[in-house]
Amino acid sequence: MLKCIVTLYENSQKAISDSPADKKVSWSYIKTTLSHVIQKVVDGKFLDPKLPSLEIKAFYDGIVKEIDDAFLMITDA
Repeated sequence: MLKCIVTLYENSQKAISDSPADKKVSWSYIKTTLSHVIQKVVDGKFLDPKLPSLEIKAFYDGIVKEIDDAFLMITDA
């Protein structure tokens, strides 16, 4: 779970700082564009801890991959 939060934060900071002046990316833009991914991070806290550890790890790794892919789409656009 923490890896998802940190990945979201680091990618947000990188997108904001690396965006050109004429097309500046803000937290508001990220929050609006990636609301579905952010909601998955928030919903991750409701994952049943009794699940097998490999299943839990796969779930959170999937969210991390979604975060990375979403930020690639934002920075490439």
